Amino acid sequence: MQRTKVLYAIQGTGNGHVSRARALYPKLIEEFDVDLALVGGNSDVDLPSAPVWTGKGISMEYGGDGSVDILKTLVSNNIFKVFREVREIPVEQYDFIINDFESISLRAAKRRKVPVLGLSHQAAVANPKSPKTKKVMPMGKLVLNNYAPVRDSIGFHYQRYANDILLPIIHDDILHAYYMPGDRVVVYLPAYSKAEISEKLSSLPYKFSIFHKSIESEQEMGNIRWNPISGKKFSEELISSKAVVCSAGFELPSECLHHGIPLVVVPIAGQYEQWCNAEALGLMGVPALESLSSSKLENALAKAIAQPVKPQHYPDVRGEVIHQIKSWWERMRK
Repeated sequence: MQRTKVLYAIQGTGNGHVSRARALYPKLIEEFDVDLALVGGNSDVDLPSAPVWTGKGISMEYGGDGSVDILKTLVSNNIFKVFREVREIPVEQYDFIINDFESISLRAAKRRKVPVLGLSHQAAVANPKSPKTKKVMPMGKLVLNNYAPVRDSIGFHYQRYANDILLPIIHDDILHAYYMPGDRVVVYLPAYSKAEISEKLSSLPYKFSIFHKSIESEQEMGNIRWNPISGKKFSEELISSKAVVCSAGFELPSECLHHGIPLVVVPIAGQYEQWCNAEALGLMGVPALESLSSSKLENALAKAIAQPVKPQHYPDVRGEVIHQIKSWWERMRK
């Protein structure tokens, strides 16, 4: 019997989408013939298999101060190239598309009437029962609801706020690791420049291990160790960290919650999803800062280390994800 052909289209504007794909891919290929498509070039994490198609799509650019640079984002995106990529991506070669908040493959699939199943954290954030930020962010909300709208989806969140929301997918090397607190605070703040991070952290009474895409080789500068982006090295440092400071994305905070690693988040200014995540994390006891401030970060770290969130010990949900995908596909074929 011929196996079902699936295109797994991944948003490549950040590391979280690719990290989820890395964890899920080994289970997916047990059931389907799966090809990968990567749209966006900002991810620093390697895919589990070479993509059959890559594109630029629509991506956001950061200003180095913790916010989205609107002008830089507008300049870097070419609407004519977006239309060309929608025409070029070969979605018609597949039985269905798995879409992780990715706009190009979604629009191509709708044009060519190829079934699409959303598989993303954003689907859970958009759920009416999930926590929402109290900030008024109409543009961010508009993007969340219209960037990659799908009829059918599987969403992931820190907690099961609704029956159709699953808990996070955690990669094996973190899921089954043993957390042993060390003496360094691990930092990953991709929306901030090296200079901005150094200015805010160099005076604090902590040792930091900072991962930043501008770093090519390990550097020691006072209380800061700068590291190039490396998935293996990052995982090793994460499970031996004193605490973690990161943006309010999904995958990394989920890994911290899984082990009960003290956590402070700094949501990226202008990203509605991150502020909703910060709201959800705050309800769980995780400190969130409006921006990177030396004094506020020092206080937040002290609180997070003294009162860490109870380990969530997330189960391996990949089997349930595969079951839901198969059930959805059976319904679509009838």
